[in-house]
Amino acid sequence: MTQPTIAMTRAVPAWQAEAVITTAAARIEQSAEDLRMAHQVEGQWQGALDAQEAYEAELHAARELRALLDTLRGPVAATAATIDRGEDGRGQYELAEDLARQEGGASLVTIINTLGVTPLLAAMLLDQLERAGVLGPANDDGYREVRAA
Repeated sequence: MTQPTIAMTRAVPAWQAEAVITTAAARIEQSAEDLRMAHQVEGQWQGALDAQEAYEAELHAARELRALLDTLRGPVAATAATIDRGEDGRGQYELAEDLARQEGGASLVTIINTLGVTPLLAAMLLDQLERAGVLGPANDDGYREVRAA
């Protein structure tokens, strides 16, 4: 008989489950983006069809995790106040919102590279921007467009 793991023997706090799922989804999205960058030239897939299929499978898995996350969150929404403020007093949420509005949208990679944040924080910022109605849901490439005001 198999010994139960720690996760099977105790309840995991919701915040911890949310953090694990958010991190997993962000890592999968980053992996998908890496695949796309390595196998696309001017928006066209080059070479192995397997890379495109793996890319699409990873995006699907990330969407499934985000749907699970939405189920776990229920009506509770994170607030922008939970995000650290920078030296200029502006929070990373505000910086991410400004970036998204200037660019017409944002992706996980855009937030990570421009703001220099971790994938987990970038995913949280994108989720907050979507819940606040600033961004729409992620498309197949993980890009979220700014919603009309």
